[in-house]
Amino acid sequence: QGLCALVVECIMACKSLDEPLTGGKSAANAGCRSRLRDALDTYFQISNRQTSLATEFRAGTTAFLAASNNFVVNAAIMRHAGFDQTTSVVSGAFAGGITSITSGLLSNLP
Repeated sequence: QGLCALVVECIMACKSLDEPLTGGKSAANAGCRSRLRDALDTYFQISNRQTSLATEFRAGTTAFLAASNNFVVNAAIMRHAGFDQTTSVVSGAFAGGITSITSGLLSNLP
């Protein structure tokens, strides 16, 4: 079973949207979290690389935030070319988020 299919299955199996993958006392929720954690560990080899999901999440967030200053700078440059500054910031953030996630999934490296 693929990683994406497992993520969708776990989200659909959760009792409520208030506790999708955290908290909750239900056995289904606990089993879902365990299977998802195992699938992520298998796909990204987190244990073999001596790291954790929390560390990798923080690293990805830090990388995105470090690059986010470019959104404002690029928007200021584009404003001089006649583009709307707000649209430039939002589109830059969207493109940056998509490429960060895609890069993380395809490179399969922490």
